Amino acid sequence: MPTDSLDRLLRDLLARTPHPADPWSWDALGPVLLRVLLLLGLGWVAWRLWVLALTRWEQRLPPPDAPDIDTGDQRRRTLLHVLRGAGGVTLAVLTFFMILQHLGIDVAPLLAGAGVVGLAISFGAQTLVKDVISGLFLLTEQALAVGDYVRVADVAGTVERVGLRTTWLRDVDGTLHVVPNGLIGRISNETRGWGRAVVDVPVPGNLDVDRALALLREAAHELAREPQWRNALLEEPQVVGVESLADSGAVVRLSARTVPQRRADVARELRRRARSWLARASAAPTSHA
Repeated sequence: MPTDSLDRLLRDLLARTPHPADPWSWDALGPVLLRVLLLLGLGWVAWRLWVLALTRWEQRLPPPDAPDIDTGDQRRRTLLHVLRGAGGVTLAVLTFFMILQHLGIDVAPLLAGAGVVGLAISFGAQTLVKDVISGLFLLTEQALAVGDYVRVADVAGTVERVGLRTTWLRDVDGTLHVVPNGLIGRISNETRGWGRAVVDVPVPGNLDVDRALALLREAAHELAREPQWRNALLEEPQVVGVESLADSGAVVRLSARTVPQRRADVARELRRRARSWLARASAAPTSHA
């Protein structure tokens, strides 16, 4: 195993350096510093190898904003971010205790004291503990992943990072929102499974409603036949009917079942085509018998 080889290398290198009985004497200061620098260097190399392995794994995944990204790839990308942080903390703690051990400091009392201090800190940092526990539940329940568009804690945006303590969301304006996991209650994920584009189109007052409904069905059928939109639609858009009435005319609703990542694109294009068809029909001269 790579870890066994690294451990044997570390032991061999440390065995070649002097190990005086009193590591704090002036004569032993040089070997002590050498050992500390050696441990720090090996820890840094291990960290770089860990990051390199995770980066290569991440490069094999599709981009988080890809329209056909799989939910499994999103979960893997989220797990990579967590592993990167957890690996860094683990290596830092191991390197720290190894340095203490080679300085002649008994780490057993420190480990026992760390448990007591950790218990005291947990009572004083209940919010932090709550955030970490909520982060663990987010990762295990897979309610969201990197690349998902979600609404949480009155914030909507694309998930850029899911950590043990915080979740990072980027909204449509480019603003980055860092939300503590403990504040995440209800999660509205608009990227899972399928989406529905809903468009309300006002009908010009000089256009008959039945005529407008027929024109909108033709516009929806035209959109479904075009190759660039066929992959974004799971079914042909439907004209639901008259949604409301106003002094200026009726408002007709259209609905389309889409790939979740393309919901907004389909809604914009469907709205544009519907308005264009109705505007042309409204501007055309009316024939009188």
